Amino acid sequence: MDPDQLECRELREGDDMVAVMELMQQGFGGSAIRTGRRAVPAPSTSRGEWILAAFDQGRPVGTAVMRDMTQWWGGAPVPMCGTSGLSIAPEYRRLGVGRRLFSHVQQEGLARGYPLLSGYPMSPPFFRSLGWEMVGRRFQTEISIQSLRSITAPKVRLRRAGPPDASQVRTLIADVHREQRDSGPVLFDPDATRIMLATPGLYNYLADDGFLSYHWNGTKEIIVQRLLARSEATLRAMWAMVASYATQAHTVRAWLAPNDPITWLLADADDRLTGTHIWGVRITDAPTAMAARGFPGSRPIRVPLLIEDTVIPANSGRWTLVVADGKGALEPDDGSVGPSPLTLTAGGLAALYGGIPLPLLRRTGLARGGDVEGDPALDALFATQPHTFDSW
Repeated sequence: MDPDQLECRELREGDDMVAVMELMQQGFGGSAIRTGRRAVPAPSTSRGEWILAAFDQGRPVGTAVMRDMTQWWGGAPVPMCGTSGLSIAPEYRRLGVGRRLFSHVQQEGLARGYPLLSGYPMSPPFFRSLGWEMVGRRFQTEISIQSLRSITAPKVRLRRAGPPDASQVRTLIADVHREQRDSGPVLFDPDATRIMLATPGLYNYLADDGFLSYHWNGTKEIIVQRLLARSEATLRAMWAMVASYATQAHTVRAWLAPNDPITWLLADADDRLTGTHIWGVRITDAPTAMAARGFPGSRPIRVPLLIEDTVIPANSGRWTLVVADGKGALEPDDGSVGPSPLTLTAGGLAALYGGIPLPLLRRTGLARGGDVEGDPALDALFATQPHTFDSW
């Protein structure tokens, strides 16, 4: 079997969806495959989600799910395609099918105008070979619910949120991540947000400047999916609502930023990190991705770059990175004049974009050459701590 002879395309009406579902179930287990909180019963479940498949003589032998999303970088919203659900039929594994399908995923993302792909890699070596790099984490924190009772509760009106509030929820999430100059958090498409707000067992609350989403994890434990607020009063009110379950629950597990203010609100240091999930990014359109990213507080800088991208050749070549007034640009450079460029692999570019320091990139072969003395200035430019609250 020659993987180059496989047909890779988006699912469409008339495809054998029973075989597709069976393939995804075989790859991930369970009686239903879910992306986020949504089952995948058809070629696409919303305007913002679609499935690609690899076909061998009409039989689906591999699948991948793609989702329209926004991801914040340096407090700026970057169009991003979330990737998940890569499943290959067991008898087709280690034959190059996964590489063929996921290379198509990357090209599809680029063709649809996404400068950035992001996802939770099942096999980092495989993803790295395609130009991805692991840059961020999803942090879960455990808090004794009794310790939350020390948080004073100001009078802030919280109300249940539902599907009609999707636009307000999305606007509020965007405002918080912009103000905090976050890198990594995502925003799902409007359809997915409405579905989330209608999910049974997920309790969503809105204030004028805050959003809280939580659910029970069996008994005696509450999972805070998202808690964002633009003021101290709303932040305290939302944590106080969670604390009101102290007679029913023992523990709260929350998906939080690594520097979440809860540590400073608790009377005792009673929160502890219990787990992290690593995620990675792939830059498909380097100039667009750099122009969309935020560079808050940056000083003007010009750095010659040489990008080596064997999978997406349009990224390859000589460029000049120009940053001024908090905005960046990659300008083509013919290399006729100027200093020796900093050379980055596709993975090195993704890692730099995600705030990984250059000394580490040099030691791992992802970066070489250029002006080593200028590394601290470039590191300061991209410095961030990527994190997210969601999986997809």
